[in-house]
Amino acid sequence: MVSFNVKPQGRRLCAALLFLTASPSAALANNIEIFGQLTIRAVDELEPIKTSIDDWGSQFNEGERQWIRARAELGFRVNQWELSFFNRALADLRMNEEAVAFYGKIARGESFESGQQIPVSVQAESFTAEGLRLGYRFTSDTLVVRTGLSVFRSDYLYSGSLDGTFSTTEGDTFDLQAEVDYLYHRDILLRRPNVEPATGTGFSLDVHATWQAMPGLRIELGAEDLAARIRWRNAPFTRATANTERRSTGDAGFSGLQPTIEGVEGYRPRYTQRLSPKFDGALELGEGTFRPRIELVHQFDDTYAGIGGVLASTNAHRFGLMLYPKYNSVGFLLKFSQFSAELSADDVDERKIGAVSLSLSFGY
Repeated sequence: MVSFNVKPQGRRLCAALLFLTASPSAALANNIEIFGQLTIRAVDELEPIKTSIDDWGSQFNEGERQWIRARAELGFRVNQWELSFFNRALADLRMNEEAVAFYGKIARGESFESGQQIPVSVQAESFTAEGLRLGYRFTSDTLVVRTGLSVFRSDYLYSGSLDGTFSTTEGDTFDLQAEVDYLYHRDILLRRPNVEPATGTGFSLDVHATWQAMPGLRIELGAEDLAARIRWRNAPFTRATANTERRSTGDAGFSGLQPTIEGVEGYRPRYTQRLSPKFDGALELGEGTFRPRIELVHQFDDTYAGIGGVLASTNAHRFGLMLYPKYNSVGFLLKFSQFSAELSADDVDERKIGAVSLSLSFGY
């Protein structure tokens, strides 16, 4: 999993913004509006999220995806112009379902049939970043549009793929032959020692709009990481064929993977990582207290929908209940004046949660 890492210059900027927040008279005198948000969305089809954090792979059985997007932001607005500091993280892992089920057996030390050929295909993208966003907010009686340009410094790079085959033999043993082509912060696959991690600089565009198209029809649209790129310098990489065997070792169970590598490893002076954009939209119908609501989200080449309703006295005071069938999740949304909160999960037991979303914001 990934974590936030705020550098000293980021802490200084946050302290300045918090000082403004704590000084309403100064903010009012200078026509400054403070805004901020914390957003975390995570889906783990392979096992509960807590298990992935504590013991990755031990409950793999089915599914194909693990992903997380997280962002913390604090900023101010002057005459519709916005400037904010943010810290964000992204990770996207995709793995074919046959390999997921087989790896789960390996991680748990379970027996498997001999003579099997199990294809394995893994793709991964991740990074963490901190930076600045310059934005503009347009408002009218029926339309609010926010757009911005973000520039940021990045680390914790993973980008690439592994494609190959597990071959099972007798005695609960297997061989793995795979083509590996990936860049990394730390070589977790083939254990390359003494790696110097890369640093990168990136940029992205975003746009969000809320439009009261007509009485009884409210439209929300958003797009993040448009035309987004991170340019990495001196990125460690491995491009090779890996062959490995794993043998049972008495009472201790299985020994670790001991790969033999034929290929190239080194550092790429320049590497460009292209980020997957995220799109979302929502429709609210009706003018009464209860308004049906439909949501649609597309990210990491995956799409899911939500359906529910909102109780609203005004657009500034709202309570909603949403269902997300694809992930068996239930969500709540609350808006009161400048503050809003959203929470959804597929279980109330933290040990079983595989899909969760949390969003807290003010001043938007």
